[in-house]
Amino acid sequence: MPETVLVTGAAGTIGQHLVRLLVNDGCDVRATVRSEAAAAKMAGLGANPVFADFEDRESLAGALNDVGAAVLITPAHEKADLYARCFIDAARRAALKRLIRVSALKAAADGPTENTRLHACTERYLEASGLPHVILRPHLFMQNLLISVQSLAADGTFSFSMGDGRMGMIDTRDIAQCAARCVLSDEHLGRTFELTGPQSLSWHDAAKVLSEVLARPVSYVPVDPQQQFKSLCEFGVDPWMAGVLRDYGTAYSAGWGNYTTEAVAEITGRPATGFRQFASDVIAPLVRNTGE
Repeated sequence: MPETVLVTGAAGTIGQHLVRLLVNDGCDVRATVRSEAAAAKMAGLGANPVFADFEDRESLAGALNDVGAAVLITPAHEKADLYARCFIDAARRAALKRLIRVSALKAAADGPTENTRLHACTERYLEASGLPHVILRPHLFMQNLLISVQSLAADGTFSFSMGDGRMGMIDTRDIAQCAARCVLSDEHLGRTFELTGPQSLSWHDAAKVLSEVLARPVSYVPVDPQQQFKSLCEFGVDPWMAGVLRDYGTAYSAGWGNYTTEAVAEITGRPATGFRQFASDVIAPLVRNTGE
């Protein structure tokens, strides 16, 4: 009988890829959802949707009933540490065999963003829980570029607040594959991995690759982190999230993300996906369809 694996945040960027992989591996996948639309999406991917809320102890207990392993993905939110702690407590009560935590890049108590610091708190709590676990810390998502498909199609430009900083950005499909491997095996229990792509690139470097892949000029237009913060707040973005994006932009601009690791290859047995491949697979079809 296949092991039942629970995935939280299953409708997100990493979660959807992960659900597909686990279903294809023959797992009985249970996915937490909070809306009928998300439930329908998960059912369409072959998972069993279950309504649960991180702050609802009873719903977490139900979601974890008879589950062997879980992947814990929480949203970027000022209550993310609370959400994760509630889930970890429920997982302890359920005697979970393996918990894979998708954390944050270089999680540390003295990190440059509130998100970095909250994930560090969660990691310490998980380590103290006694649960068998693996911690995955992914770098900046290549998929963040998806928010710029419209501008890429319209005038060949995109903007972020990372300045000229170089970053070991990663394809979220690789994060999902790492999580899938870890959740189905005891091999990496007790370890923490910094997940990156194969190269450290600036967004200017990425623009050059996009120009070649799209066969049209593409340029990156840097935005000042503080100006971005003000603009996002004016557009109604939650100030906490706007502040996190500002602080990440400042850190990346200063070189904080300029590194790569071999963690993806160690876990999956193959090299991490390069930006050119990502651009060809994901961005190019969307830009072409948008421009039609």
